[in-house]
Amino acid sequence: MSKNKSTDQSTKKMGRPLADNPASAQVPATRVTPEKLEAYKEKAESEGLSFSEWIRCALDRALKRK
Repeated sequence: MSKNKSTDQSTKKMGRPLADNPASAQVPATRVTPEKLEAYKEKAESEGLSFSEWIRCALDRALKRK
């Protein structure tokens, strides 16, 4: 019997989260220099965070400073 990945219930579907995800809004695209983008990504990695997680944390910290 062959296994078809599309019918295998143990395989998670790839792709965008479902629309009912509370974090479904997107931050607008922002232009930065390639050097700054690389620095941001390196900082995220040094903190053990994904780039998206690092951006969310940076924005949250900015909110707390107000």
